[in-house]
Amino acid sequence: MKNEICANFFYVSKNMFIEGPFGGTIFAPLSKLILGQNTKVLYGLFFAKDITVHQYTQIYRVDFDPIVKKTYVLGR
Repeated sequence: MKNEICANFFYVSKNMFIEGPFGGTIFAPLSKLILGQNTKVLYGLFFAKDITVHQYTQIYRVDFDPIVKKTYVLGR
């Protein structure tokens, strides 16, 4: 599913839905990312072949989430 390289950097090799509070960097050069389906505020950097951002989603470019300590990444 993912290979965790350091605290909040993820390299992924398949399509991903980012669910719940997220703070970090996702590098997915050959995959599709779906952002903001449930949680409408995301913190981080997202690099992918194709990115879908759901309506009303806010993305802040930071390397970490300053409020929430947990990271949820679900693969489908």
